[in-house]
Amino acid sequence: GKRRLAGDMARSATTNEVKDLRREVRELKELVAEQTLELHLIKKASRKLSQSIRRRTSSTNRTRKSRSIDMTGDAYTARRLGTGASDRP
Repeated sequence: GKRRLAGDMARSATTNEVKDLRREVRELKELVAEQTLELHLIKKASRKLSQSIRRRTSSTNRTRKSRSIDMTGDAYTARRLGTGASDRP
């Protein structure tokens, strides 16, 4: 009656209800395991992508700096030796 509907009274579950609940728990655990694995794989791929981008950015910056240094060095060498475009009339 009213006590059971209010949740004040405990009742015994039938065998079928217990089996259904156990099956549901097992399915939910599998779902959580799958979601956890998927999240792990996504994070791993994200880290690899991030590292790859950092490496590319870092090597691009190094290339730009070395080109800048080379150009400066060449200009300095050309001036020092008295050759190059700056010495032409």
